[in-house]
Amino acid sequence: MVELANSNWTDFLYHFVNNEFLKEYYPTQTSFIEQNRTKFESDDEGISAFPFPILILENKDTIVKANEKSLEFFEKKFFGDIIGKKLDELGIKQDFSNISPIENQLLLFKTTFEFLPFPKNLELNTLLFNYTFQQNNYLIWVIPYDKALTREYHQILKTFEELKLILNNIPYIVYLKDKQNRIIKVNQVFCNKFHLTPEAVEGKFADSIFSTEAVRVCREKEKELLSTGKPITGSEERFTINSKIENYFIVERIPLFDGNEIFGILVFAYDITEKKKTEIELRRWKKRFDFVTEATGQAVFERDWETGQVVWTDNIKNLFGFSPKELKTRDKWLEKIIPEDIEAYKKSFQMHCDNLSPYHLTYRILDAEGKQRYVKESGFFLTDEGTIISIVGIISDFTNQKDLEQKVSDYNTFLHVLLDTIPMPIFYEDMEGRIIGCNKSFQEEILKTTKKEFLGKRVEDFPNIFSDDFITKHKETNQKLLNREKVESYDIKIHQTNEAEKDFAIFKSSYKDFDGNFAGIINILIDITDRKKAEEELKKLNIELEKKIEERTRDLQTALEEYKFEVEEHRRVQEILEQANYELKILNETLAEESRKLIVLNEKLAKSESELREANSAKDKFFSIIAHDLRNPLQSILTDAEILDKFFDTFSSDKVREYVNHIYKTSTLLKNLLENLLTWAKAQTGRVVFRPEWININLLINDIVRYIEPTAKNKDIEIVYDKTLDFMVYLDRNIITTVLRNLLSNAIKFSYRNSKVYLQIENFYDGNIPSLRVSVRDEGIGIPKEVRDKLFKIEHNISRPGTEKEHGTGLGLVLCDELIKIHSGKIWVESEEGKGTTFTFTIPINFD
Repeated sequence: MVELANSNWTDFLYHFVNNEFLKEYYPTQTSFIEQNRTKFESDDEGISAFPFPILILENKDTIVKANEKSLEFFEKKFFGDIIGKKLDELGIKQDFSNISPIENQLLLFKTTFEFLPFPKNLELNTLLFNYTFQQNNYLIWVIPYDKALTREYHQILKTFEELKLILNNIPYIVYLKDKQNRIIKVNQVFCNKFHLTPEAVEGKFADSIFSTEAVRVCREKEKELLSTGKPITGSEERFTINSKIENYFIVERIPLFDGNEIFGILVFAYDITEKKKTEIELRRWKKRFDFVTEATGQAVFERDWETGQVVWTDNIKNLFGFSPKELKTRDKWLEKIIPEDIEAYKKSFQMHCDNLSPYHLTYRILDAEGKQRYVKESGFFLTDEGTIISIVGIISDFTNQKDLEQKVSDYNTFLHVLLDTIPMPIFYEDMEGRIIGCNKSFQEEILKTTKKEFLGKRVEDFPNIFSDDFITKHKETNQKLLNREKVESYDIKIHQTNEAEKDFAIFKSSYKDFDGNFAGIINILIDITDRKKAEEELKKLNIELEKKIEERTRDLQTALEEYKFEVEEHRRVQEILEQANYELKILNETLAEESRKLIVLNEKLAKSESELREANSAKDKFFSIIAHDLRNPLQSILTDAEILDKFFDTFSSDKVREYVNHIYKTSTLLKNLLENLLTWAKAQTGRVVFRPEWININLLINDIVRYIEPTAKNKDIEIVYDKTLDFMVYLDRNIITTVLRNLLSNAIKFSYRNSKVYLQIENFYDGNIPSLRVSVRDEGIGIPKEVRDKLFKIEHNISRPGTEKEHGTGLGLVLCDELIKIHSGKIWVESEEGKGTTFTFTIPINFD
């Protein structure tokens, strides 16, 4: 945290009386301060009358001021025994060196005063506040404490001692708490259960021991108890310590009374962890069982052998439309079985009963809608010394499978008929090359035998039909298919008994089973004997044609030789003309290039002339700003200084402070103007160096907001932004800091008092480029359209007074525009008069 020195005594009192902890536990003291405001107006009087011990610390450890309550707390007689002492001289081991309170915020932390007569190890919630007095920084340390706390502490100790013999010998966790949620005493069962010593627990706030959720639940119950004064019993709660030990308890809370006033709470907790875990596990198993039966489409039943009573799982209704109550006896289920199947069912069932063996039966029933359904029933017998106690079984709907089997049978019949109608021989093999089927053409034309004689055999088992070349090529191509390689069709000869050899074209393809695995290979044979004969005849005709072509070619060769000479002469003339055309083309291209260069040069000269005119205009405007905006604040400072020099002795201290404050504000304005002018001048001369680096966006934004926040607080303006942002960006820290400070200052300047300024940051992709978008929005006076068009131009110098007549330089937005361009980004404004203004810029970045 960053220490700020702008808080005063009034700020402290405001935060003190509005602190939630103090209002809950010390309502009398906070009301006393609120109702007696005049008594606490000055810090000297307020500290003296303060209802709690209060110390003013210098350098975070030296006491420079204290009150009567402090003497009482530390059991000292004189202020000299406290003031001027360091904390460790009073026996306090409290280190504030790592604690830096934020401006206008009370810091609440736990403290143990173990070296004082105060009850040892008892934690107190103490408060720390940053405080400025006569331009010096101090810490206000408040110790909320009164004697009632010690009295309650000792009453709880006394109660524990009176009940010690009982509390340490009952199998419950027992602890006593005070009204501020501190655990004062615990029994031995508590220590054993949570593996803690009494010293590690007693005197500590509950949130120092238990998890946040456990403390929240306990606190809700105890607030009810404190308000009603009645015990709270039978509460089931979960206690977690250090995110490791987790137990479930039944908790009983009993108020401890002193007369009519509650001084503590006695807590009994009975461990039900194992029971709870068992309940949770049972619920999990029931969900798993229900899920399995639902997912598998099976209903589970158990039938008592003696009574015939049947217990079903709920999904029996989903399967057949009957509720478990409708089928509560065996006879009710037998009534659903189709009469044609009932005798076979009873006979098979009785056989398994006699053998006490598991059974699997298939039969038909009529469901609740009267539809026939195939059922598969599987079960086993639970016995005791050979006597059947009950039957546990599973019922599943087999109808769809039966229908599927019939459809598969019909489909196979269709395939066989289809294959037999194809006139080409087709046979198919399994993965080992065994023939497992063929069509009618292959059986009758190639094998010429019955299926019984060839099914299960390989092609090599028929050497009288398939030659060695056929068998070798067949095995080679089959292996390629099994290796997932592509196989082209090929031609081969097949010799059939008492017939001449025939030529066949072989086409092959692998096929898969229902699971997508390779199951075998299909072979299709196409008779190409006639095509082969036609090819031979065509070859003979080609030979005769080639002879005639050769004779004609010789005649043409002679004529060609004569024609060649004439063509050669023509070619030479053509080459001379082409060379001349080429040289002319090169000359034309050279002239065109020179002409283009002259045009580009003229355009550059015209552009340079325009830029020079703009630069001269900007320079004139720049010097005009310097002459005007520097002269005014300087003249104001000189005038105020001259008045102070002449009338200093006659002015009151308040009047002198007024002039000094005016000089300070004018000097600050002048400093800001000079910084902007220098930065702008560097940008114009190219001396702003772009130095990107990896930066945490959260740290960068926090630094900028802290810098600008005092200005905002002067107008009671809140800067709203997402404090949880946490990612790395690669950008130039100085450029982005300068731009954001100018935009936030501008927003505050033109915002009304008690309003808000919103800062929004997000990373995004602009196309494929990682980028950052930042917006600063106010609820102020807005900007007229004619002014918006001139905001980022130096020659216009737009400078308007703020909502409280604040002055500006007119350079801030021009500078922002220049810096964002250096960062390869763009900036724009959106505004509506009377409704506020939003400045947005985007820059390319890397972000992580």
